[in-house]
Amino acid sequence: MPVDGIFSSFQITLRGLRTEMKKLEAISENVANAERAPDKNGKVYSKKVVLSTTTNNRKNLDFETQMNLKMHENDYKHIPTFREREEISPQKRNGEMFEVVELQGEKLVYNPAHPRANAEGYVQMPKINMVEEMVDLMSASRAYEANINVMQAGKKMAADTLKI
Repeated sequence: MPVDGIFSSFQITLRGLRTEMKKLEAISENVANAERAPDKNGKVYSKKVVLSTTTNNRKNLDFETQMNLKMHENDYKHIPTFREREEISPQKRNGEMFEVVELQGEKLVYNPAHPRANAEGYVQMPKINMVEEMVDLMSASRAYEANINVMQAGKKMAADTLKI
């Protein structure tokens, strides 16, 4: 059943809260596995990123790529309308507007004493930059807080409307 009027803001805010919570979960998982060595099969942990479907599902949205995007390259098709986002959303069944993507990549760390070091003494580690993760963590937590404030303001407006 569609929600209209002032209560539609609650639906949008809840969607934002779920997205920011998923971002916080992905960031905390990345931080927890930043120093994790490869498993017995040699598989290295892949960094997880939460992408909004409004980004047209671009898979390589690391910090450097985001900073290099140029506005003059923008096209009306790059930012879909709300209806288009609903149609392309991979999580539409759950009402979500995001997807969790694993970014492939690894870095070599020199540690010849490590049991999983190669012949040259390098160990494959996840390509996770802790500074970027902390910035993303602060950004996601502030966006979550902003959504909470919007929810509280909406509740106050709804309550004030009922008093009239």
